[in-house]
Amino acid sequence: MRRPRLLALPTPALATPALAAPALAALVLATVLTACGGDSDGDTGGDSAADPTPTVSSTPTPSTTTPPAPTPSTSAPAPATSSTPSGPSEPTAPSGTPAPSTPAPAETPASDPALRVAAQAYADAFLTGDAPAAFDLLSERCKDTVDMVAFGDEAIAAGQKYGSPQPISSYDAKVAGESAALTYRFTGNAPAHRRQPWVREQGFWHLDEC
Repeated sequence: MRRPRLLALPTPALATPALAAPALAALVLATVLTACGGDSDGDTGGDSAADPTPTVSSTPTPSTTTPPAPTPSTSAPAPATSSTPSGPSEPTAPSGTPAPSTPAPAETPASDPALRVAAQAYADAFLTGDAPAAFDLLSERCKDTVDMVAFGDEAIAAGQKYGSPQPISSYDAKVAGESAALTYRFTGNAPAHRRQPWVREQGFWHLDEC
């Protein structure tokens, strides 16, 4: 607040000293109040005009948050598995049908040792001149066709020449069912035999060479 300006008051005419003092005091008081009121209004208006304070209105700021973009799926679809066609399956035998029987393999000397035993027995009988024992080891076909007198003479002659049994040193048998072909030789000087025919009759092997 500014200090009140003092106004130069006109000097009143000389009055009676008893009446001049109160009137002068009232005049001064009115003058001061008038000056203060004018200065106060002027100062308030001047200050308001000179230093205006703008009112800042709070305007809502729009949200700038961007919604998250959808994340594309990175999982690729699994490729379809192509099934490789298998080869044609082998036909199976119908239920209840017996499987075809497998033919038995050809016999070997190891599976039928009686064949070698029969060959050694015949050789022993013939080389020693035992005609009846050698004749008994002939097949039924040879017994019916061979001349017993001639066969006996041959056996006796072989016994006189060799006189003793000779073991078989090498032996090979080709067996097919009830027939066989033997190739063997002896340890001594008796002649060897090649593909000598034999047959099995009544469970026993017999020489079929006549």
